[in-house]
Amino acid sequence: MDVDNKYYNVGLLIVATLLVAKLISALIMPRSSKRLPPVVNGWPVIGGLLRFLKGPIVMLREEYPKLGSVFTVPLVNRKITFLIGPEVSAHFFKAPETDLSQQEVYQFNMPTFGPGVVFDVDYSIRQEQFLFFTEALRVNKLKSYVDQMVTEAELLSALQLQVIIMDVDNKYYNVGLLIVATLLVAKLISALIMPRSSKRLPPVVNGWPVIGGLLRFLKGPIVMLREEYPKLGSVFTVPLVNRKITFLIGPEVSAHFFKAPETDLSQQEVYQFNVPTFGPGVVFDVDYSIRQEQFRFFTEALRVNKLKSYVDQMVTEAEDYFSKWGDSGEVDLKYELEHLIILTASRCLLGREVRDKLFDDVSALFHDLDNGMLPISVLFPYLPIPAHRRRDKARKKLSEIFANIISSRKLAGKSENDMLQCFIESKYKDGRPTTESEVTGLLIAALFAGQHTSSITSTWTGAYLLKYKKYLSAVEEEQKNLMKKHGKKVDHDVLSEMDVLYRCIKEALRLHPPLIMLLRSSHSDFSVTTQDGKDYDIPKGHIVATSPAFANRLPHIFKNPDSYDPDRFSVGREEDKAAGAFSYISFGGGRHGCLGEPFAYLQIKAIWSHLLRNFEFDLISPFPEIDWNAMVVGVKGKVMVRYKRRELSVN
Repeated sequence: MDVDNKYYNVGLLIVATLLVAKLISALIMPRSSKRLPPVVNGWPVIGGLLRFLKGPIVMLREEYPKLGSVFTVPLVNRKITFLIGPEVSAHFFKAPETDLSQQEVYQFNMPTFGPGVVFDVDYSIRQEQFLFFTEALRVNKLKSYVDQMVTEAELLSALQLQVIIMDVDNKYYNVGLLIVATLLVAKLISALIMPRSSKRLPPVVNGWPVIGGLLRFLKGPIVMLREEYPKLGSVFTVPLVNRKITFLIGPEVSAHFFKAPETDLSQQEVYQFNVPTFGPGVVFDVDYSIRQEQFRFFTEALRVNKLKSYVDQMVTEAEDYFSKWGDSGEVDLKYELEHLIILTASRCLLGREVRDKLFDDVSALFHDLDNGMLPISVLFPYLPIPAHRRRDKARKKLSEIFANIISSRKLAGKSENDMLQCFIESKYKDGRPTTESEVTGLLIAALFAGQHTSSITSTWTGAYLLKYKKYLSAVEEEQKNLMKKHGKKVDHDVLSEMDVLYRCIKEALRLHPPLIMLLRSSHSDFSVTTQDGKDYDIPKGHIVATSPAFANRLPHIFKNPDSYDPDRFSVGREEDKAAGAFSYISFGGGRHGCLGEPFAYLQIKAIWSHLLRNFEFDLISPFPEIDWNAMVVGVKGKVMVRYKRRELSVN
């Protein structure tokens, strides 16, 4: 058949939008353990809008016998929950305005009533105006009104009134009109259902009806940021189906993002997609108070005395791993570092039992967990696809493995020097010990938080050092000086003296932070002021985001921001501090800064100090590109290097 693809594609887009937009909308929303009311069946996107417009009482008569006295009707991007009867409606009538408000839902009266009255003013003014109504309806006033009513009734009874009713068959006309109107103005209805606001809202990125900027966002958020930042500035909103993401780019506007309490800006809702991987009862599957206690367990496991013992294990793993290399050869640096870091993590985090006896099994299971976290998993974490099924199977098997290890340690009375042991011995404030399931979940979270960051940053650090010989010479010179001072010893204190290597790692991480976006869910309104003095109000209900990958390259903070220049962090320049706090956000910051930052730097230093002291390298493949398609943005393809074994001479 000779099909005109142009109209076919347009039609396909319309049909696809109508059929799946509502599904996307539902699945973007985090799953909840709340006992939600039953929902009235409706159409994709518009929900029960047609039935509601046809007549809410008819709909109530049909649904009440089936669903009972409490049920929800979805209407485009809003939901109406009905409470029918005195048993369930008491709160509706008695709740204070701060809990249940009239103002937003009766905003449509404003053009009729006019400005400055009733629903165009805040509650305190409206209460005063209602007082005026009360005064005007006191008994003495009502008595005078009755006399006027009687007079009017007598006059009207003398008149013969005729009402001419046009016999128009509106049935089919109205149905057709509703269908056309729904297709053409669904997005407009969605916008107009929302109350008008006098807030100074951020500019909005243009997008398609219904889905907003979803296609551009999925295509690549960094590309979108590069296009919109020059036009809209450091604060702007991207509509995504029934959600809005407001970006705050730069330290001038992102301070509240990092410093706000959990009650104002929360992680839990936006990171729910991690729950199937980490497991139940940990991190984003628990309320904030429990999560804070679990983060305390991480803090205890990463104290300096623990880090010192981990360094010994890191150094041992590096020495053992690279001892298997020949005197010369060619390797994929990316693969080698990834493999070494999972070995090191197994030793320091997961424990001796895993590293010595179960490494291959556990590594394969973590691989299935890792591959089960896809971009689509953010929107559809429970979608029944093969990758998710393998993820769930691996998570269950890991629980069994760690349960056996934990039981074995407890029975033998053994206490090992690793993060697993720290979690086993951790207790909540009420004295309750951690469960085996919680320990497993916390270990998985720790490994996911650190493994990719360390392997990706190690690879970028090596690639840049081999590209820019100036900095390679500088870090080699630093190693020589440390060897003169400490000999061949490498421990926590020696690693802490590697300032040049530290800056080289930090600069690689500035240019290539593995997490390109950080998210929060806004539970209260707040305001920000841009660098050029513009004020914006960020509404409650928005997802709030900032981007380390974009903010770390702002030219008003970092000179020549796309250039690799570790000296920008040296004393006297300190570009990461010149613009104030949150100028450099590769590890986040504020209340939710990365707890594993010291561990990551020590791990990467331990690896590269060994490589610099024992090998010469040449980069033989093209300088690597960024893999934007990965869930955690890393290095695309292989990073081939030629190595030659040698001992760094201190003379």
